[in-house]
Amino acid sequence: MAKKTEQTKETVEKKQVFLESGITQQKKKDGGAPPMHLTAMFIVLALLAGAAITMTLMKPAEPVNGDVNGDGNGTINDSTYRIVPVTIVYSDECRSCRDTTTIEDLFKVRQVLYSVKKVEAKSEEGSRIIDRFAIGMLPAAVVDSDKLAFYPKTKADFDAEVSNGAITKIGSAYIVPEQNWNQNFYYPLYYVDRAPRFCDSDSGKPTIVQFDDYYAPEYTVGRKIFYDFLSDFNATTDVKFSYTQTANSTDNNSVTGNLFLMCASQQGKYIELEHSMTGVYCNNPFSGDPTIVTEPEVLGCRSISNHYGTPLTPVELDIASNRAGMDSNSLKSCFDNRAFYYNQAEKTAKDLHISRPGTFLIDCVETTSIEHLKDSFCEIHPEISACAADANATK
Repeated sequence: MAKKTEQTKETVEKKQVFLESGITQQKKKDGGAPPMHLTAMFIVLALLAGAAITMTLMKPAEPVNGDVNGDGNGTINDSTYRIVPVTIVYSDECRSCRDTTTIEDLFKVRQVLYSVKKVEAKSEEGSRIIDRFAIGMLPAAVVDSDKLAFYPKTKADFDAEVSNGAITKIGSAYIVPEQNWNQNFYYPLYYVDRAPRFCDSDSGKPTIVQFDDYYAPEYTVGRKIFYDFLSDFNATTDVKFSYTQTANSTDNNSVTGNLFLMCASQQGKYIELEHSMTGVYCNNPFSGDPTIVTEPEVLGCRSISNHYGTPLTPVELDIASNRAGMDSNSLKSCFDNRAFYYNQAEKTAKDLHISRPGTFLIDCVETTSIEHLKDSFCEIHPEISACAADANATK
């Protein structure tokens, strides 16, 4: 065995320095600083923990209406993979329209992850999209149906809407015009081509078509607004009526009353018959005259009138039509074809995607609600004296 090498004093000193270079000697005083290598480790751990927390907080919420299993590779379950592309086509020619639709509200409520691109209808891209998908109403959303499959409940609802004609599907895209899913608001629609039938008159006047149910409570509430509009614009505007049936008019008398209003509209007597019917329907039983409609009766119809909630009888409708000056032969001919006009009104409302009573069509190109009727009308026709007067008054 080889003889162990004898250590010199210098060797021992170097060895001691080497050993002590990796170990920080403990301070003799209390409260001394921690070892440097432990401090470095603590800093690294803090940075890693902070990064983990940041990544967790920034991760998008998972959708609640879909439960799609991944394929095991971690791609499909990635939230970015579930983003549904949406393109919204809007028109600057619509004075009251938005550049979005309630589909964004729906997706937010249902936690559907989506991206949105907005395109103006007259742009090159907008024209191409309108032609490709035969879009007739704006604003409209083009939604990727393949990506929407990650949200089964929403996709099933869209497929049901395709079946009933509310939206269309072309290839892998849903075409969704403004649906007004939010019942607290009404958002206008703009028609790429003028709606047929109602604006064929040679009068040269603007045209207003009221899609409504005379017996709907909402119309009773809004009647004062409508009458105020008529006081300013009846002489300069053709006002027409199209029956939009609700649950408030399913009996024969209420349906007949609404059909009488459509027949009156054909004769240019809609406003006259509406006033004659309201004179009876909202009459003050204590001191009222059914041949006259007063403002208190209009405002208090539900609380004052004994007739409110009970549709006019055929006898009362005949009396009202005579007071309105309607031609009895034309009325009879119209009413004999009531099934045709009833079905036609239903089809027109469906074709124009008018699902809410109290919708007004202005010049067959743009819709609005009774609450915004005057504002929307004056946006389109600022040249009319009553609109100009209001504009000058606000300056």
